[in-house]
Amino acid sequence: MDRYSYCSYLHASPCSTGESWSDACTSAGALSIDHGNPGVRVHSVGSVSHSPLCETKKHRFLSPKSATLIGAWNVRTVKEDSQLQILVSEVSMQNYDILGISETHRRGTEEQVLNGYKFIGQGTEEGRHRSGVGLLLGATAQKALEGYNPVSNRIISARFSTLIGCLIVIQVYVPTAESSPEEIDSFYNLLQATVNGSKNTEFFIIMGDFNAKVGADWANASGALGKFGVGDINPAGERLIQFANSNNLVVSNTCFKQVKPNRLWTWESPDGHTHSMIDHLTIYWFPITGSRVSPTLECILELIH
Repeated sequence: MDRYSYCSYLHASPCSTGESWSDACTSAGALSIDHGNPGVRVHSVGSVSHSPLCETKKHRFLSPKSATLIGAWNVRTVKEDSQLQILVSEVSMQNYDILGISETHRRGTEEQVLNGYKFIGQGTEEGRHRSGVGLLLGATAQKALEGYNPVSNRIISARFSTLIGCLIVIQVYVPTAESSPEEIDSFYNLLQATVNGSKNTEFFIIMGDFNAKVGADWANASGALGKFGVGDINPAGERLIQFANSNNLVVSNTCFKQVKPNRLWTWESPDGHTHSMIDHLTIYWFPITGSRVSPTLECILELIH
C-alpha cells in the first residue's frame, strides 16, 4: 500500500540547567513533535545539558547561542541525480544542519557537495535500487564533521565535534514487517555493533524510518518511552524498545504532549483513515527541548517524483 510520508525535525539548543533526561521528558514544553500535511515525513530537533569533551578541536556546532536543526525523512527515492539536486535545493531553504534520509535508492558509497550541502550516502552495490541511506550536512555540520562510516545500505553514521562534546548521528532504514526474522536480526546486530564501535563517552542520535509502532504503554517500557505515544505496539515496536533499553536510549517522539493529534503520527494512508508513528528519533545523553514534524517540505515529494 502506498503511503504519505511526513518530515520530522529536531530543534537543538544546549541547556545550561543540567536537568536529567527523565526530567526533560516530563517537563511541559521540553520536547514537541509537530506533523505536517500528507506528502512529507519527519525531522527532529533538541537540546543538550552536558557531554564529555571531544578529543579534537571543538567546533561551534550545537552552540547555545543558536538553534541547531536536525532531521530524518524517508524520501522514497532520489536515485536520479536530478532528484537529489531538487531535494538539496529545497532543504537548503529550510536551513537544516543535518538531514538524514532513507530509501534513497542510490548506488554504492557517495560523497559530494550540492548547493552548499555535503551529501554522504550508502546504497546497494548491485541489483534492484532498494533501501539506501544518507546524510545531508549544512555548512556548520560540515566543519564539525570528524568522519563517517557507510556501514550498509540501511545504516550510516557520522561523528561531529561540538562545543558540548562528541556527537554520533546514525541514520537508519529498518527492514519492514514483510522482511524475514533473519534479516531483521541481522540489521539490529549490525546496528548494535555500530553503536558498540563508538566510545561510550559520546552521545548519540539514532534516527530514521524504524517501521515500528511503539504504542503508548510508557509504564511498561522501562524508560524507553515518554507518556505521549500513540496507538498500539507491534512486534517491530517491541524490538525497538528492547534495543532502546539495551542502549539507554529514549524514543523522543513520545516525550511531549501535542495540542493537535496529527502531531503525534508520522504516517498517513492514502485514504486518510489510518495513522501511525513509525519514524523515530532515539537519543542518548541528549535532552531535547523542541521537536516536531515539519509541513514545509511537503511539496518536495511532488517535485522529486
